[in-house]
Amino acid sequence: MQTLHFSTFQRGVQRARLCESWRRRDEIEDVAYQPARTAMRIHPILIILYALISIASNKSGAASIEMQIGEAASDRGGFICWSPVRSRARLLTDSSSEQKLTVSSVSSEHGGRVAFQQDGFGPPNKDSYSPSSTLNLTLPSNGAWVSFWIMGTKASIGAKDVRVLARNDSGEELGSVDVMVRVRKNAESLTGFEAQIFLDALKKLHNVSNNAETSEYEPFVRIHEAANQLEIHRSPLFLPWHRALILDLERRLQNIDPRVALPYWRFDAPAARVFSDDFMGATVPGLPFVSGPGLGDWIDPNMGRLIRDPAVLPNQGVLDPIVPATFHQAFVIFHRQIESSFHSGVHRNLGGWLAGATSPADPLFFLLHANVDRVWAHWQATYSRFQASDEAAYSAQGKYPGTGPDAGIYRKGTYADDPMWPWGYLNPTDASGWPATTHGMPGMNSPSEAPSLTPARMVDYLGSYDNSAALGYCYDDIDYLGRPIR
Repeated sequence: MQTLHFSTFQRGVQRARLCESWRRRDEIEDVAYQPARTAMRIHPILIILYALISIASNKSGAASIEMQIGEAASDRGGFICWSPVRSRARLLTDSSSEQKLTVSSVSSEHGGRVAFQQDGFGPPNKDSYSPSSTLNLTLPSNGAWVSFWIMGTKASIGAKDVRVLARNDSGEELGSVDVMVRVRKNAESLTGFEAQIFLDALKKLHNVSNNAETSEYEPFVRIHEAANQLEIHRSPLFLPWHRALILDLERRLQNIDPRVALPYWRFDAPAARVFSDDFMGATVPGLPFVSGPGLGDWIDPNMGRLIRDPAVLPNQGVLDPIVPATFHQAFVIFHRQIESSFHSGVHRNLGGWLAGATSPADPLFFLLHANVDRVWAHWQATYSRFQASDEAAYSAQGKYPGTGPDAGIYRKGTYADDPMWPWGYLNPTDASGWPATTHGMPGMNSPSEAPSLTPARMVDYLGSYDNSAALGYCYDDIDYLGRPIR
């Protein structure tokens, strides 16, 4: 949760910095795959002068307020997506009466957008979702918190480019907080700045230095390799397990740079930027793959330099875009279709590391699987498949040995309410039939939460039915209600 306390002087400073940040955004927005540049800074004297002007214009002594966005007070707060996030506000200064205020937002022309909703009837879901561009709140004089909901409606561009403002009836600003609408985007549409911060975080996470012990990235390779022949493929678990895997990586990238969201590769469409030297590397049939400045010298400590051996020219698209339209509406059939006819051929057509058990060693793996997950999300929206207790949404129901159409077929750890390996077990020996290893999921408040990380937990990723189930990510082409975004 992002918490900001605002004196009159601080508000003036923040206004000046906002002007500067918007100007910086305009300067970097159209940069194509260039390293992030250091923008010119406003001279400190000008910031102070602006603050003094703000003080002079606010002689009425209006009350100050505190606003918090999210669930935990930290400097990494203020990042939201389409899912409603509970937030709150309170008076900081003593007052003899309650304070009425209006909450709204401002952003640059191309920046993100947010909306608000009252917190009077429980957490919003797809049926009660009712966003508004402004919100009226009444803060009690005793400083008690008043809750409200905030949700993204348009994606930000690599920064906290939305300012949430609270004003009194006279229009005076009482407080503000900056927010980023952080969304997974088509890699082809990333700005140069967004691409660069993703690559910088990815390379920092990788950082093998020819020694796997130094890398937070390397465990993803070993985990996938160890379970490659188990139920993470060719079973209902394929989709929720890989959703958890890429979410794990994304959260670790965000620990490095909270502005980063994992992009997806639309492998059923042309992708010239994805396969450029400045991003995932030029990949051409018949030519040795050499990673360019985007990935740098990408090395796996066990396998050496990154290898791809494509059978097709991937920047022209690898798959017929009509394939998702053929998917069945029942999960028991759909999970087989999306894995075999949509996913597996892409691995084979790229060849090299992507064609084997160690496929996550190639970072393109995560962009590929983000797209598989995105298509699952669209399927869920098309057929209202967000309730994990519905066998049409996840066919391996209950706990092992399960109920429904997949009862008794798969091993423990596949069924909806089973802890999911490797995140769901505190003791590796409890993961019967799975490799003896564990791996924590970033974002869990305590190790005791591990058994709650089940396949069912991965189904309602937006919190469409249960707001507490939201996983904190969304896609740029589908909104909270499942409507396409053009």
